[in-house]
Amino acid sequence: LLPNQILITKVIMNILITCTSGSGKSTISRALRNLGYDFIEADVDTYNGKSIAYWTGKKTKRGRNMPWPPPENWHNENDWTWRVDVLQHKINENPKENIVVSGDSRNKTEALSLFDRVFVLSADDDTLRHRLETRTDNYFGKSADQLAWVLEENKTIAAEMTKSGAIHIDTNKPVKQVVDEILSKL
Repeated sequence: LLPNQILITKVIMNILITCTSGSGKSTISRALRNLGYDFIEADVDTYNGKSIAYWTGKKTKRGRNMPWPPPENWHNENDWTWRVDVLQHKINENPKENIVVSGDSRNKTEALSLFDRVFVLSADDDTLRHRLETRTDNYFGKSADQLAWVLEENKTIAAEMTKSGAIHIDTNKPVKQVVDEILSKL
């Protein structure tokens, strides 16, 4: 380099945005996608015909198909699980871009080594309740047992993930403020 030249390098990052339903994962991830980040929605995306996420029985650890509508205790008896190898292949599809993965699973800590930054979102119970009751793009959290499950998970996931090194982000603020806070920590 000559004395007046500046070397600009692009930092490539894999970012996980996680927490319980209604915490703002999809909204924040879409906002980051609009800023140029690639986006993987771990709850619905696939790689080579295999879904990243699936249901497993808590006792059997075997895959299960969720009946519709789900029985009242479905979420107490089954776990939403990631196929970490499938997630890794999906991330590696485009290794030259910044990638935001949005989702939550019971075994997400098995995937933490895939990420340069992990953000765990949280909101107070009233905000979560309002978001879940009024959203129109996802059924989850509308029944009494699902809502109770989400509110209980909200108490533990943020603390659990923060202990694992995740950066805690309060999503009771406007989306732009949350996105700016995340960007400031990259």
